[in-house]
Amino acid sequence: MVKILITNASGYDDTTRVIPVIADEDGATSTVTTADFMLDVDDATPPDSISVTVTATEGGIIETPDGRFAAVIPPDALSGDAIITLMTPSDGPIVVPGDELSLDPDLGLSDVKALGSPVQLVVEPADQGDPIPTIEGWILLTGRYFQSDADAFNLDESKVFPWYWDGTQWTALEIGPDPMVVDEINNIPIAFVGFSKTVTGDPVTAKLGTREPVYLASLNGHIPNLSLAEKFEFAFASIDRVVLPEPNVKIFDKDELGPVNDVKGNLFLEPNPNAQPFLFFHGWLPIHVFMNKSRTVEGYNDQYVFDQDEANSYAYILQDLIAATNGVYRPMFVSYNGRAKMHSTGNTVANTFKKMNIKGDPVDPLNPDSGTFSHVDTMGYSKGGLVSRTFQVNYGDVNNMVMIATPNHGTFSSISYLKKWYIDYVPGLKNRVKP
Repeated sequence: MVKILITNASGYDDTTRVIPVIADEDGATSTVTTADFMLDVDDATPPDSISVTVTATEGGIIETPDGRFAAVIPPDALSGDAIITLMTPSDGPIVVPGDELSLDPDLGLSDVKALGSPVQLVVEPADQGDPIPTIEGWILLTGRYFQSDADAFNLDESKVFPWYWDGTQWTALEIGPDPMVVDEINNIPIAFVGFSKTVTGDPVTAKLGTREPVYLASLNGHIPNLSLAEKFEFAFASIDRVVLPEPNVKIFDKDELGPVNDVKGNLFLEPNPNAQPFLFFHGWLPIHVFMNKSRTVEGYNDQYVFDQDEANSYAYILQDLIAATNGVYRPMFVSYNGRAKMHSTGNTVANTFKKMNIKGDPVDPLNPDSGTFSHVDTMGYSKGGLVSRTFQVNYGDVNNMVMIATPNHGTFSSISYLKKWYIDYVPGLKNRVKP
C-alpha cells in the first residue's frame, strides 16, 4: 500500500490517495511508477465506498477504491442476486491502526490490534421488493495493510485476519475449509469465512432493516438503503509479536477415549493390557489462530466444544484404528495448541509422555523397569505429523511413524492455490502477480 499526496494540481484542493502495489519479482521486472486517479473539483475527499451487482449464479468481486478490503463471492454463495457495497461503517466503534480490539472473552485472546480502519459490507436485493439476500457459502475476504503500521505496533503479520464486529464486541467468523494465508511481502491477508456462525459457535445475526420497497439510485454513485440490508463490519487486525502461546499439551490414555470404551468387553477389539502404545497427533486447525486451546477427541479442553461433528472426526479415525488392529495397539490421543511453536510442542509432548510412565501388565513392584515399553508408534494427521517428528527427536524411542497429509516440504501449494483463486477474480491483478 502506497499513500500519495497530491498537491498543486491546478483547480483542485490538495488531497491524498492510496494505491495497492505488488512487489517486483526480480530486478528485471519493471517497477510501477505511475498511478491514475479521478479528482473532483468540488470534493477532494478520497472515495470510500463502492457498489456492484452480484448475481447468485455467477458470483463476483468487490474491492474498496483504495484496495484495503475486498470480498470474493463464489457462485451460489448468495441466496439471490444482490447489490454489494463496501463503505465506511454507519455505526460501530471508531478504530484506527494500533487500537486494541475489544474481543469476545470466549476467544481467550488479547493484544489484538487494528491494522486498518473498519469497512462495512452491505447486502441489498438487486431488485426492489425482493427479500434481502443472505450469504450462505464461504466468502473470501482479503485486502491490504501498511507495512509501516505492522512495524510501528510490533504486530505478527502471519496472524493478520478480518475481525468481525457483532454489535457489542469483535470476534471471528467461522473459518473455511481452505488455509488462511498472509502474503507478507505484498501485505495481502486472505481468509475464507462463513457468515452463519463465529468460531466460538455463536450464530451471526446481521443487522437487518424492515421489509419496505427499496428505491435505488443508479449503481454509479449508488447510495445503500441501510434500513433494508444486511450489514457486516470488519477490520483487519493482528496480535502482538511478543505473545507466545503455550503448547497446552495433554495426552489422553486409552481409558479416557470414547472409541476404546465403546469396545470394552470385546476380546477381539479391546486393547490388550500389554498392547503397544500408539500416539495419535491431530492436525492444525484455523481456530488455533485465535484460541489458546488444545484439542480433545470430543472437542476442546476447558469445557469448550467447537463443533460436535468436526470434533468427532478424530474419534472415527481411532475407531477404524481399533477395528483394524484387533487390540494390538494402545491408542493415546495427543492434544496440543496449534498456535505454539513446533519444537516447544514436541518437547512438551515428550516430557509429558515420560512423566506418565506408561506400563503394561503385570508389573513387578520390586522392579522399576517392569512393564515398561521399549518404544512407541505414532500417527500424525497434517501438522500432527510434523509435531510427531519433533516428538521423536525429543523422545527418541519411536519405532514406526505414520504421517497422513503432512506438509513435510511446506505448504507452498496451498498458498499458490489461494493466490491463484484470488487473482482469477480480481481484475487487473492477473498481469501483475504470478501464483
